[in-house]
Amino acid sequence: YPRALEMFGASEGGESNLQFSFKTVSNSEAIKSYIKEVDSLMRRINIQILMTQYPGLNKEEATKALEQNSPLYLPSPKFLRMRSTLEDVKEHSVYDVNGNRILHEDYSGYLATVLPSQFFTTDFCKGYLARYAF
Repeated sequence: YPRALEMFGASEGGESNLQFSFKTVSNSEAIKSYIKEVDSLMRRINIQILMTQYPGLNKEEATKALEQNSPLYLPSPKFLRMRSTLEDVKEHSVYDVNGNRILHEDYSGYLATVLPSQFFTTDFCKGYLARYAF
C-alpha cells in the first residue's frame, strides 16, 4: 500500500502536468481518491471476513462490528513513504503504521517489528534504508 501511493508522485507535485493537460488531477487529489477507493475495498473485505467468521452475522451487524473489530487494516499513508511531504523531509520525520511520528534512530528497529523479515532482503528496502541513512 505505501509503495502504491508512490505511483502518484509527491503530494505537492503535479501542478505543471495539470497546466500542460498531461493529467486531469493533481497528485494530492489522485492520492486522496486512491486512498478512498482502497479504504472502501478494505471495508467490504472486512465485512466479508466477519460474516465468514461469525456465520449468523448479517451485513448490517458486520458493518457495525467493524467499529470494534477490523480484521484487516491499512497502514497510515505516511508509513514507509519514499515521497514524503516537504515538511516531513525538512524535519526528517518518519511514521509508524498508525501515522504517529517516531524517532528516526528507532525506525529500523520498529520496521523489523511490523514488516516480514523477507522484506529486509529486497532491493527496495536496502535503497529505502540507505536513502534515509537509518
